[in-house]
Amino acid sequence: MKKELDLAAYLAVFVVMLFWSSGLPVIALGLKVESPFAFLIVRFLLSSILIFLYAVIRKAQLLFSPKIMLHLFFNSLFVFSQFIFFYHGLKTTAAQRSNIIINLNPVIIILFAHFFFKDERLTKTKFIGTIVAFSGVFYLFFEKNLINSQFLTGDFMILCAAVSIACSTLYTRYMSNRVNLIALLFWQIFYSAIVVFFIMKIFGIDFGTYEKIGKLWHIYLYLSVFTNIIAPLLWFWLISHYKLSKIAVISFIFPIMSAFFCYMILNEPLSGKLWFSLFLVTAGISIVQWKTEKKN
Repeated sequence: MKKELDLAAYLAVFVVMLFWSSGLPVIALGLKVESPFAFLIVRFLLSSILIFLYAVIRKAQLLFSPKIMLHLFFNSLFVFSQFIFFYHGLKTTAAQRSNIIINLNPVIIILFAHFFFKDERLTKTKFIGTIVAFSGVFYLFFEKNLINSQFLTGDFMILCAAVSIACSTLYTRYMSNRVNLIALLFWQIFYSAIVVFFIMKIFGIDFGTYEKIGKLWHIYLYLSVFTNIIAPLLWFWLISHYKLSKIAVISFIFPIMSAFFCYMILNEPLSGKLWFSLFLVTAGISIVQWKTEKKN
């Protein structure tokens, strides 16, 4: 039985959103120097090593039955997909725009959860909130020149990343009752690193240079420790103990924090249209989750 939200849960969600939102402009900085695949493989490998060392220290079980290992592999494909879509999308769209689109993932989680979990049924209010949130994305697309296919492609890839995040979240909730959280995170990242490695080898994609890795060492370290390890472990703990809809009630702070970090780190302007789109997405998510809190 999932618990009601308490102070520990609220603090954990805040920390998760803080690390993930600050990671968005940091990733954008890294992609100015390195290609998406090369950037990703270094991040995955470093994170895998750190998680493995942490597992050894905690004496966490990492090997399971073939069936469980297969589930962990399928889950890693969603993780791999979200990174690939997000990195490539971020190359062709602004970080703040991607912030609005990626923020749709809580709404997508609610829609998908309706079909997979009996205690997460879609209500009328949830549906209204979903429409409001997606209207923010429609407004964002409508303001652009639709002939600019490259920019549209970047936004669409960010949307695919949001769907992948939602699928990974639901799969992780399913698997959290079967394996420990450290193993869940390790195999997500390690399997993803293997997939990226073989794709790069097959298509002859450059692995980057030691010089570039040296230039980005602080970015790799920050992303690996805070956005790839601490934040996911806290998130896994949350979704394994609390209902998804109740966790997401405070996740709307992500776009606000991301916009702030994008402004501070990337000097991206805070335009009126951008904020209105952000407001619509945030309002939709708030409506959906507010009703869930009242009913439960």
